[in-house]
Amino acid sequence: MSHMSPQASSSYRVEVSGWDATQAFFLEKATLHWNAGQEIALHARLRKGTVIFVRLLQPFESEENFPVPYVVARNLPVEIDGRVAVSLTRLHPIPSYRQSIIEMPARANCA
Repeated sequence: MSHMSPQASSSYRVEVSGWDATQAFFLEKATLHWNAGQEIALHARLRKGTVIFVRLLQPFESEENFPVPYVVARNLPVEIDGRVAVSLTRLHPIPSYRQSIIEMPARANCA
């Protein structure tokens, strides 16, 4: 269990959803390990590049508990109780062209 070692990491109970390698929708509860990166072990088989949604499970549900999109960066050579470990990267929205121009710093003016 080299990649998913508990030392020097934080663990969070989460709900994960998306479409697996067979294009079937899945919903699982799992533990997200947060160390140098984010890793999770799932029963669903996922391909590299698959987009999934991760929602933190908190003792008290709040309205601000929205699913966060992640992409599978790579499959790890770790299997735990029939679950396959994957490394995740958080997805960030790409600003539209118009937003990019509006948010451009004033010093970027061309003469």
